[in-house]
Amino acid sequence: MPMELFDPLHLLILGDPRFGKVWTECFQEAAGGYLFVVHVTKGAEGLRCLNEVEIDLIVLPDHNEAKLGLAPLRIQAEKRAIPVVTAGEATPDPKKWIPTGSMDVIGREDSSPAVLGRVLRGALALRRARKNLRRCGSRYQAVLDNTASGLIALTGGGAIEAMNPAAAKMFEVDPETVIGEAIGVLIPGFSAAVAKGLPKKDPSKQLRGEVEMEGLRRDDIPFPLDVSIREIKFDGEKSRLLILGDLSERNKAREVAQKRDQQLQLLWNAVEQSADAVIITDPDAIIEYVNPAFTRNTGYSSDEAVGQNPNILQSGYHPKSFYESMWATLRRGEIWRGIFTNRRRDGSLYREEAVISPVRDELGRIHHFVAQKHDLSEREVLEAQLMQAQKMETVGLLAGGIAHDFNNLLTGVFGFTELLLMSDSLGEQEREWAKRIMEMGERGSALVTQLLSFSRKTPKTVAIFDLAETVKVTGALLQGTLLETVELVVATPGDPVWVQGDPNQIHQVLLNLAVNANDAMPKGGRLEIRLDRRGAGWARLRVIDNGEGIPQQHLGQLFDPFFTTKAPGKGTGLGLSVTYGIIQAHGGTIEVSSQVGRGTAFSILLPERNAKHLVPESQDTSHPLTAPPSGNGEVILLVDDDPAVVEVGKAFLVRLGYRVVGANSVREAWAYMRHNPTGIHLVVCDLIMPREGGKVLLDHLRSDHSTVPILFISGSEGAREQEEAIKAVADQPVFLKPLDWHTLAVKVGQILGHEA
Repeated sequence: MPMELFDPLHLLILGDPRFGKVWTECFQEAAGGYLFVVHVTKGAEGLRCLNEVEIDLIVLPDHNEAKLGLAPLRIQAEKRAIPVVTAGEATPDPKKWIPTGSMDVIGREDSSPAVLGRVLRGALALRRARKNLRRCGSRYQAVLDNTASGLIALTGGGAIEAMNPAAAKMFEVDPETVIGEAIGVLIPGFSAAVAKGLPKKDPSKQLRGEVEMEGLRRDDIPFPLDVSIREIKFDGEKSRLLILGDLSERNKAREVAQKRDQQLQLLWNAVEQSADAVIITDPDAIIEYVNPAFTRNTGYSSDEAVGQNPNILQSGYHPKSFYESMWATLRRGEIWRGIFTNRRRDGSLYREEAVISPVRDELGRIHHFVAQKHDLSEREVLEAQLMQAQKMETVGLLAGGIAHDFNNLLTGVFGFTELLLMSDSLGEQEREWAKRIMEMGERGSALVTQLLSFSRKTPKTVAIFDLAETVKVTGALLQGTLLETVELVVATPGDPVWVQGDPNQIHQVLLNLAVNANDAMPKGGRLEIRLDRRGAGWARLRVIDNGEGIPQQHLGQLFDPFFTTKAPGKGTGLGLSVTYGIIQAHGGTIEVSSQVGRGTAFSILLPERNAKHLVPESQDTSHPLTAPPSGNGEVILLVDDDPAVVEVGKAFLVRLGYRVVGANSVREAWAYMRHNPTGIHLVVCDLIMPREGGKVLLDHLRSDHSTVPILFISGSEGAREQEEAIKAVADQPVFLKPLDWHTLAVKVGQILGHEA
């Protein structure tokens, strides 16, 4: 028979030398000499030959099976798919030898070239099949070894039969250490998951599914695993192929993506809910996004703004160079900061503080601009209110100081004028002039009273009173004061409206506002004074006129001291400042709105009090004006830092029969008293003086156990708490400047025991 050229069959003959010689010659004849024959005499030698040479056919004798040790050789031949022929002198019994793994049996009488050629062709076909199988197996193995997915083959009982390198790497194991082990050593929950996934009606049906499980790496470190199960049959035996994927990186990527999504959502919420406006434009300054704060600040909705240029907000306030400089900064990739004066959709102007930043891509190219804008309106209102409050406080301090000095001047004016009027030698004309001086002084005193009201931080007297009654009384007074062409409307609730404070000061507030309204309606009009309740705990007082109105630019200055919209000589500019101070001192607020040609409205809010807190108002302890009694030569020490006050006081009291010693400081007065401890009958002292005031002199007297009575005078109400302390110690009232010398003289007479 023709054999493959250069690739002869490899024949292994096992038996004694004669058996080997006979059958070598027979097979060589059948093969035409193209055989490679190996002859051995024992089974162990045959096994070594199988490991050293690729054998295509094995010829074994039909005798001495055990002695020659042929059983192991037959087993290896079966595993390696090598055909075995049993040969003998006579044809061996097929029933005996075929079950042992022999492909054929041959007797010496049947060893013709035709019969042996058939055997050799079968061996050749099997060799070719083995080579093809090995070639395919190598290819498949290369595929399995290089596939990224982990592959594990299981027996029907769930034992690991094989795994590819990807699976070994995934579990960090050596395949040899787990082959034959239950799959549970690598995937603890596998059996339970498979049992749960088997079809209930037909458990024998192929199981195909994908499920996420937990695998164990070396040192029992768990990791997420995607398991795809394929149930297959091979040579009639059931087995399973597991296709595995490590989900660690996927889960990490999913966590990163979820975190990024959360951050993006947080960023979106922050921008959407920001109190500041946020605008995003493309490189050509076309708006792509605005947040709700932009709509609140500008009045433009998102639909109206997107697609527009931000110049829709321009007010014309900034020159062209302002925007050119801004864009030059942004085009250079730098951040621009500045303040815009822009125009809202309704035409009103507003100021906003802006920070505009370029947004770059991964190559550093600018692809967007983002602007964050803070509306300054509220802050500027607060700053203006703070500035106004500071200004009012400063002017209040100034007013208090001016009032103190002015009261000293008026004390002298009133005193000297009264001395003139007391003179019998004064002519009628001169007496009229002196009275005119008194009238002018009283006007000056009224102005000082307003200054003191302006500087006072608290109401002069504090009581709980019915605001409705105060409004009614003021309305009745105004009926005869307003122009006949002005209609007055007073509206109050039917029940009392209790507030705490000084009713006289509230009366002054209403008079100030009503007089201003009257002046604003020279041709007549309507003045309304309305009292109602505004929410819980607040009384609202409104004074409304339909007069000339106040220009918008003046509203911010309306409560400034000495500011007035009236013609020169028509007002002092203190009325509304005093009004503002009084309302603030009462814990309230005052607001004004006005339109030129349509009128003005003042709205006052005062905290309402419960009627159960009502207490009786303090009784008036002032004494009626009577002629002052004459003295009997008693010595009065008059202490004041203003020489004019000392001079006029001495003149007035001397005319009444007293002797007067003047001093311009506490130190001077105390030095005199130390040298004349029994020569002083009464001390009249200024409460507020440079360096040391009247309280220091009182302390000296009390520490020296002196019983000399003391009266205090003052040109300012700024030391109200000190005055109360003085009253408690001295048990005498404080006489305020400008002094009514008659009233003071009456009190002096009472203390010294003289009747009027």
